[in-house]
Amino acid sequence: MTGSSQGFYQGPLSPLPEPILLTIIGTPALGRQVLSPHAQHTPPLDLSSPPSSTHDFEIHCDGSCFSDSQEAAYGVVVTNSHGQVCDGRAESLHCFSPLEAEAKALWEGARLAVTLSASCLILTDCLSLIKALANPMDLWPWRAAGWINRIKNLSINHPTIRFDFINRRRNSKANWVARSCAKRQLPTEWIHVLDVVAPLS
Repeated sequence: MTGSSQGFYQGPLSPLPEPILLTIIGTPALGRQVLSPHAQHTPPLDLSSPPSSTHDFEIHCDGSCFSDSQEAAYGVVVTNSHGQVCDGRAESLHCFSPLEAEAKALWEGARLAVTLSASCLILTDCLSLIKALANPMDLWPWRAAGWINRIKNLSINHPTIRFDFINRRRNSKANWVARSCAKRQLPTEWIHVLDVVAPLS
């Protein structure tokens, strides 16, 4: 999610569209990844509660961008079927538009999904990106076209992954990660404090 009184873009909410089905194939890592917790540092999992999702993992994606300085960041938060945070990644970058930051976040979420080799639901609160995935290339927003093209080019010979739109409240953890990273205020061990600093309201 992007949006604040401090120069963040805030996109409009729209009715939930039908989920979009894409197939994704993994590729070598591209670019620098920072603040990505290692598996051995993830919190212990409590499997006593019933699953909250029909997917093995939900991957929440969000991008934030300061319009005046082009300082931006993305945040990706992975939760298991019990709703527990188990992985994530974040990176600061420069973007020319908030939509570009959102698209970068969705791309990174898709790349992370293919490494899990499991059923994944990739979530974003940027409805225009979800719509773009279902549209032909000439209808893509040009600021995000490169990232959308990369996502679609990953859609070969891999188990089906779902992309869907969620509201900003449900995406609050990824939003906190992206905004904190953009401000250079993201703690090194952020994955351990998400439930405290970014609880669902």
